[in-house]
Amino acid sequence: MGPKTLCNACGVRYKSGRLVPEYRPAASPTFVLTKHSNSHRKVLELRRQKEMQRAQQQQQQQFLHHHHHHHHQTMMFDVSNGDDYLIHQHIGPDFRQLI
Repeated sequence: MGPKTLCNACGVRYKSGRLVPEYRPAASPTFVLTKHSNSHRKVLELRRQKEMQRAQQQQQQQFLHHHHHHHHQTMMFDVSNGDDYLIHQHIGPDFRQLI
């Protein structure tokens, strides 16, 4: 937030662009255990977890996006049969067209 906000160690990190938002002193009033840590090793771990969550979310979005573009007929099928069923249903007619 300005001068005198950071201790020396974090000031040095900040200047060199290595002060990551996950890095926060435990005594900070805004410290959240699941989001912050004052241990570099734990910070790296938190960042890795966050990265994995982001990757999963992207996969889910692609997945939803992909299903959105499926033929309307798939809407009538029971989803509990799983993708396997949808895939076979999908291949059937197209395959005949190819022939």
